[in-house]
Amino acid sequence: MGRSTVKEGGGKLTVVEVRAADGRVASARMSGEFFAYPEGIVEKVEEALVGVPLDEEEITKALSRVLGREGGVIVGVSVPSLAKAIVLAGREA
Repeated sequence: MGRSTVKEGGGKLTVVEVRAADGRVASARMSGEFFAYPEGIVEKVEEALVGVPLDEEEITKALSRVLGREGGVIVGVSVPSLAKAIVLAGREA
């Protein structure tokens, strides 16, 4: 399992742990000092990442899609920064 951290200027620390298989996300876990709502959105994001290629653009699309569909918001880290951390963690795995 790979691990990556991201902290944006003025943002909160976010830790991403990713298990990868065949160049795709096999599992992902996000933790840190960010805020996310509605309740359960982090778990839905983690589930939506399974099977997505380890590519920043593809990860960004998947994140945006699930957040939009669920009316979700993550405060303290941007979607592009989160996508980059996921890819880095996945490549480390």
